[in-house]
Amino acid sequence: MTNASIPELWTRKMVTKNGLQSWLMALNGNPEPHEADLWMKTDAAPDEVIDLQTGAKRPFIFENGGVSLRGVHFDAYQAKAFAVRRGSLVKRLAVWWVEKTTYWKRTAAEKEAAAWSGPRRRMSATKR
Repeated sequence: MTNASIPELWTRKMVTKNGLQSWLMALNGNPEPHEADLWMKTDAAPDEVIDLQTGAKRPFIFENGGVSLRGVHFDAYQAKAFAVRRGSLVKRLAVWWVEKTTYWKRTAAEKEAAAWSGPRRRMSATKR
């Protein structure tokens, strides 16, 4: 679950394939710049939050069961991503295991949908 303090921003939580990080993705899909607070539900207080574009540590507050980032500036049509890093190996393994077992238990329809790569263009045979 994610949220922004203004409706002009779109937010989404993602988990990396190895389960070591959760990512808060945010997009300003508007032609005007905006400043907003962002929030993402997390399983516990993280050790750090990293701005994935700059690599800099981002100040955060752990509240209401998640991470709050205050006063994030967005230029027009700008996307931002923040990594929430879990600290200990034990915390990482627990999340990794849940992610992997969820992936392994996908239904046949989910596996088929993930494997589909879109329409295929038929190649016509040419005579030489």
